[in-house]
Amino acid sequence: MVLSDVRVDALAFGKPPSGHDYPALFALGERDVLRAIWRSNDVGVTWVRVNDPHYEYGRRFRCIAGDPRVFKNVSTWVRMAVESSTTSLPLQISP
Repeated sequence: MVLSDVRVDALAFGKPPSGHDYPALFALGERDVLRAIWRSNDVGVTWVRVNDPHYEYGRRFRCIAGDPRVFKNVSTWVRMAVESSTTSLPLQISP
C-alpha cells in the first residue's frame, strides 16, 4: 500500500514515464477539497493535477483511461443531459 494525499475514486494506467518500466497512474480524485484529474509518475507517492478550471465540465467525471501509447495522455468521460438523453463525451488532456 502507498500512502497518498489524494483520495482516489477511479484509477487508470498509461504509458510509463521515459526510463521507467512501471505505468503512469491517472486518477479521478480529491486532494483537500479540490476534485480533479491527477497523474503520478512514481507509483502513487506524489500527484500532479493535470486538468484546469477551463476543462472541468462541472467536475462530473465518470470514467478515466490512460493512453498506453503516448505518455501524459488521458481521456475522461462525463455524463451530460442532452435533450432528455445522456451522452458520453471524450475529453483529451495533455498538459
